[in-house]
Amino acid sequence: MKSSKNKRILFLALSGIGNLIMQLPAITAVKKQHPAWHITVCVAPRGTAEIARSQPGIDDVLEMPIRANAMQHIKNIITLHRRSFDVGVALSPGQLLKSAAYLFLAGIPVRIGNSYPFNHNPHATLFLTKAFHERPGIHDIEQNLTLITPLCDTIPHNSNYELIIPEQNIQEAKTIFAPISYKVQAISYVGIHAGSALGFAWKRWPLDRFAEVARLYSRKHPSARFIIFGSHNEQTEKMRLADMINNHCSARIADTVTASLMTTAATIQRCSLFISNDSGLMHIAAAVGVPTIGLFGPTDECQTGPRGAKSVAFRAPGTKPAYNTERAHYFGTEPHISMLAITPQQVLDTIGSMAV
Repeated sequence: MKSSKNKRILFLALSGIGNLIMQLPAITAVKKQHPAWHITVCVAPRGTAEIARSQPGIDDVLEMPIRANAMQHIKNIITLHRRSFDVGVALSPGQLLKSAAYLFLAGIPVRIGNSYPFNHNPHATLFLTKAFHERPGIHDIEQNLTLITPLCDTIPHNSNYELIIPEQNIQEAKTIFAPISYKVQAISYVGIHAGSALGFAWKRWPLDRFAEVARLYSRKHPSARFIIFGSHNEQTEKMRLADMINNHCSARIADTVTASLMTTAATIQRCSLFISNDSGLMHIAAAVGVPTIGLFGPTDECQTGPRGAKSVAFRAPGTKPAYNTERAHYFGTEPHISMLAITPQQVLDTIGSMAV
């Protein structure tokens, strides 16, 4: 398995943006140790294809709808089967049972993944030839690095992630940044993401608290400017937050940005601080080296916290995680009580401890 013979490797990465970024260290490690191997990453249509296509260690990217009818699943499996992969790895998290079934039905001889709950068995391994049990309290980066141990002689000790931004996106970010270069030269730009993926509104900290952090921060840093990031689906919330900040501070010191994902990443990279809910943009900010504060409530920062060299995860004292990616949860459409326990002053104190 660890020979230098050319192999065709398939990584199934069927989750969202933040999950893919946490999976990149495992993909990169395999390519670094086996540069002749052909690496294909298969993603769901969740915005992750743009990230995968921009990373130099990935040779090919397939985007497939996985919430589909039987006919579409058959088409997906036929597409994979025709590629004649030698090894398939179901990265975690990412619909582990479905991923394992895809690898099996695609005729891939070596199928690696984490065990999963199925039919009253918490550690089912059906369809896999090599299975690992997820370890409680271990970050998703390490969970996925464990999956590649059959493929690599050594596993990286430094498990921080890194996102490579193409030069084209860096140049696009410069043109986007120009309209928000205010008449007063800003000493620093603070990025904020107050949103979340669709269906995860309970991960969000209230907008008025983000605005209060901006007000308190601008008192200490009067030349700071705030940039509100988010997807097209979050445009209304972005505009509301920018208006709140500008009204709080009686000046136009906040604006919004909407761009392609990698150009957004390049724009975030120009910030000196990023404050965010647990989201894909939080991981992007940390992965491009920006000092990042991730606000955590129902999700577990030990598993999905930001892993940049200058990032921290903040949880309100006395609260505990309540969410598991492999089980169904419904926490409603309002911020979870553990998010409401976070105060603006606590966030401001965390910023102060980061010396940014």
